[in-house]
Amino acid sequence: MIIVNNIQSHRHDNFVELRSDIQINNKIETMWLRWQGEECHIPADIFLIATLLFAMRANEKLVIKGVVSERLLQNIYKIQEIHHCFDRTLSIIEVEVEDVLPWNMTDYWQRIQTESFNSNKSVVGCCFSGGVDSFYSVFQHLYEVETLVFVHGFDIALENTVLKDKVLQSLQVAANRLEKNLLVVETNIRYFCHYAGDWDKHYHGTAIAAVGAALSNHLHKLYIPSSFTYSNIFPWGGHPLLDPLYSTNYIDFDHDGCEATRIEKIKAIATEAIAMDTLRVCYENPNNTYNCGQCRKCISTMFNLELFGALAQCKTFNLPFNIDKLQNASNNPIEQIRIREILAVAHKLNLSPDIIKFLQQLVINNDKKPTQAILPQRIDIHAYLKQFSGKSVTYIPNHGNAGDALIAAATYQLFEKHHINYITKFSDAEIETIEGGIVFYGGGGNLVPHYHRGEECITKALPRCDQLVILPHTIQGHYRFLHHLPSKVTIFCRDLNSYHYVKSIYSEPEQVYLCDDLAFHFDYQPYQNQGKGIANMFRLDVEKTSITIPADNIDLSSAIKIPPMDSIETRYKFLADAFVKYIAQYEVVNTNRLHIAIAAAHLGKKVTLHANSYWKNEAVFQLSMKNNFANVTFVAELKVPNANIPNTLVAKFVEMLNVEATRSFQQDLEGVKKLMIIGMAAWNYAIAKDYSLLKRIIERDDINTSREFEYVLTTLIERKLQLFPNTHQLVDNCKINLSENNHYEISLNNIEN
Repeated sequence: MIIVNNIQSHRHDNFVELRSDIQINNKIETMWLRWQGEECHIPADIFLIATLLFAMRANEKLVIKGVVSERLLQNIYKIQEIHHCFDRTLSIIEVEVEDVLPWNMTDYWQRIQTESFNSNKSVVGCCFSGGVDSFYSVFQHLYEVETLVFVHGFDIALENTVLKDKVLQSLQVAANRLEKNLLVVETNIRYFCHYAGDWDKHYHGTAIAAVGAALSNHLHKLYIPSSFTYSNIFPWGGHPLLDPLYSTNYIDFDHDGCEATRIEKIKAIATEAIAMDTLRVCYENPNNTYNCGQCRKCISTMFNLELFGALAQCKTFNLPFNIDKLQNASNNPIEQIRIREILAVAHKLNLSPDIIKFLQQLVINNDKKPTQAILPQRIDIHAYLKQFSGKSVTYIPNHGNAGDALIAAATYQLFEKHHINYITKFSDAEIETIEGGIVFYGGGGNLVPHYHRGEECITKALPRCDQLVILPHTIQGHYRFLHHLPSKVTIFCRDLNSYHYVKSIYSEPEQVYLCDDLAFHFDYQPYQNQGKGIANMFRLDVEKTSITIPADNIDLSSAIKIPPMDSIETRYKFLADAFVKYIAQYEVVNTNRLHIAIAAAHLGKKVTLHANSYWKNEAVFQLSMKNNFANVTFVAELKVPNANIPNTLVAKFVEMLNVEATRSFQQDLEGVKKLMIIGMAAWNYAIAKDYSLLKRIIERDDINTSREFEYVLTTLIERKLQLFPNTHQLVDNCKINLSENNHYEISLNNIEN
């Protein structure tokens, strides 16, 4: 939980100081702001804005001990949705406030009109750093803007008073010549950026809005100059979708200038003497220089000014411009956007053919792609395991069939090779005896919607260990479980689908790795045998597709008979041995079981691997087999399209998610249940094109359904497609239980009508 408490405002002789305690990770730190002028109307608004991303990054509840604007609070959920969409490692969290100040549009406009006629009030401001974007916005709203707002502590460190004084002197000159007020705010908000993420990508727009909220007794509107155009918008801390949503009961935020490219903005200010005398764009400032003339922003700006013949008039650049320097600056993605913008209007700028050719070459060189796709780098499992050499660990093998036994046997071999002292725990009772230390959960396919044992085992082990490693898995669904995993978990994925999915959900994406299935590391050398004949070994369980099963088929995982064993380790080693020996008898192997194919590939058999009911077989084949085993061929499942589906079942689901339709269910819990069932069906089976299962589940009248129900239900909730978008009642009161007949049951308790 992150708590904002002890909000205090103090008036000193010539400035106001506002501060608050921020409790994060059981540590209390103080956030503060100082400015000359009036105290703000609602101090808690500032700290709600400034700390929201901290809570989203930590996936913790945010508690504000103070009064918050109703207008801001109404948008908090939408703000979170946008940030979460930009960066899936930012979770949507609960916000609790002590009290809310009601919002009334009529009262708001009456106050604005009153303040507008009060000569002592400065009602419209613009963020002003002396850069291209801020000068452009000021000139665009020259007769409306009365106050220029500069923040010390953002791009200039608080302790750098030398550069601050130099910049403030120049900005004051600009403000005086523009006949505007210059309002300076000092704050340590940027110090807290590490709790939110990257300054540019995540936090700078939020920090600007927090400062703006502090000035609510000075301004009723603040322009926030844009960095990019509407045509080049991408996830960024300051954004036209986000900035207006931070508006409070007392101040509006307007993200301004997206209609103009950088080159158009520079053209607009190039003839303004005030801008040319005081322009500041440098972000490196070596030796406290105002503009260094060497960084990418300086070089890019100098080039743009030179295009209009204005560089000589710009007094803040002392170095001559060398166009060759643009080549290095153009490697930056942002500068690539700027160059493309220039080329788009080259004819209007009357650029020379030589300049156009030069810029085109910069774009072409940057656009060159490698001949092969660059994949995320697979980790070397041997190098990773070396860090555990000589240490004691607990190993929980994956529950499953002979393929899972092969994975477990390979894991034991790896542990022994790297001198890792392991103890195996398998049953729930054994897992509950774990007391700290390192736990490895066995690799496999037990974290997909078909199965839940993997989630159950990991959930039991997590509170009992200090570190948990999930060995290479195929992962799909289980959204809530993955989303809330603690940072002590490391996850290995055995295919790219799983890797990208988990990295987008887990709060510690740097602890997600790509790795071959551990069955590839089993020692197959003792089993090498040319073999004879053809073996058809197809699975017949839930992962089977509609493929025709040969008459001589053997489902090997079910066929191997195992005598009583004294431990799960002995059992799995015996099963893996029998499994590989059986495959070694044959020359040709046809299968839809992944680990039969892996073993047969290593044994040199001619292998045809067919798809399973979802993408697991194909994904592992593409990552680990396609380029390494010429003896393996993959056969995808043939899909028969159903032209009627878009107009029937899927359309029915879309219709029921219509806002008006869902509102009608708010008084009807049975209707909620029906909608959730249809949601589950459409989400899982319509996408999978398994329309027979889709139809069967929709036609059921009871609330019990298959294991896939939990996956879709939690997905609907976590991705906020629930029926109660403005509350958390459904999330808090929707319970899922496993019944005796292995069906999931949902109960909706204490939901107020």
